[in-house]
Amino acid sequence: MSAVVVAVAGIVPEGPLHPKLFVIGIVAGVAAAVVAGRSNGRWLVSTLGAVGVVVTAAQGDVLVGGVVDRTDRGFVVAVTLAVIVAAMATRPRWSTAAISALGACAGVWAIVPDTEVPLLVAATLAGASVVRCLPGWLPDRRSLANGVLVVLPLAGAVAGSIGRPSRYGPALAVGALTALLALSAWGLLVLSRRRQRAGTPTTVAPGSTSSMTTAPAPTTAF
Repeated sequence: MSAVVVAVAGIVPEGPLHPKLFVIGIVAGVAAAVVAGRSNGRWLVSTLGAVGVVVTAAQGDVLVGGVVDRTDRGFVVAVTLAVIVAAMATRPRWSTAAISALGACAGVWAIVPDTEVPLLVAATLAGASVVRCLPGWLPDRRSLANGVLVVLPLAGAVAGSIGRPSRYGPALAVGALTALLALSAWGLLVLSRRRQRAGTPTTVAPGSTSSMTTAPAPTTAF
């Protein structure tokens, strides 16, 4: 994976939005989904693993160090466990969990001082999600395991606030807000599609009816 990071870094120009890291995350997410195939469990494990690999390759040991080296690590661990347990208890659909995680990553990215990790996390999840949405891939089902996806924006908040622990709380608050906004937009889109399908008139196949009457002819008594 380090070789991929170096190769992509030589192609994509750097900028304030870290386009190199964005491309790396998308490629890693797509690869993870392709490897996982048609299995929800493998998709989750593969996506989470891809996030861990690309973040470690690009940013070093920020995922573990972002917790261990903090003075508020007890609070960080408690919040992480509480949020994950609450998310898993709802048994969300995969789409609900993924949209929530992506929306939360956007809020975290906008608040934390170090934006690289939340961007990498969001890009990897987005790449894996795009592949999963293709026709013939995995169905959108409810599952206890889908709630684990909320660990991704939490990791972005932890790693992005290294050296500035006071930004961790605001990152959580804004991440929760943007997750709700993303879910609301997704819900409106789904509702709009359902209404369109319900309002679509039934198509009548040509030649399915006859212009000739099928009623019996009247009889005449003699």
